[in-house]
Amino acid sequence: MHSPAKRMQINITSKVKANLITGTAVVLLAGVGLAAVLILTGVIEGKPTPAQQSPLPVSTPALDPSTFEWTDVASWESSGDDDSPPFHISGDSWRILWVTPRDSVGDGSFAIHVYDPNGLFLVDLFDTAHAPESDFDAPIRGGLHLSDPGDYFIRVKTAREYQLTIQQLR
Repeated sequence: MHSPAKRMQINITSKVKANLITGTAVVLLAGVGLAAVLILTGVIEGKPTPAQQSPLPVSTPALDPSTFEWTDVASWESSGDDDSPPFHISGDSWRILWVTPRDSVGDGSFAIHVYDPNGLFLVDLFDTAHAPESDFDAPIRGGLHLSDPGDYFIRVKTAREYQLTIQQLR
């Protein structure tokens, strides 16, 4: 058997080993914690801290639609099926606005199509036929935005009276 002195030495060694393991774990955890703090504050990897950032606001303010300037390109009134006079769009963004009074015929139909100067159909902009469940006997007001500069004309298919305005963003 072991002598009591030898047994004591083994117990002391076990305690020392346990203390060394615990101490090492504490040091490692402290190091990981410090690294996390340094990463979060931006010290590691050269990221600027809030105090180092530019005094300019980080987020851009929302665009205010009232600052947009829409200018009329063409406007006309008509009734029944008709083609608009040709018009030219020089800006990247443009829109067509329309208003019609109550439909005297009663079927509610109203359609607006966009064509190029050669008569090539480009887009079915608005058509009450696409929403047969809606009641279009009442007046209709609307507008849709388009893009791409160029030359165009509008074809309207309806029995209604109407007014259309073409505008581009300046």
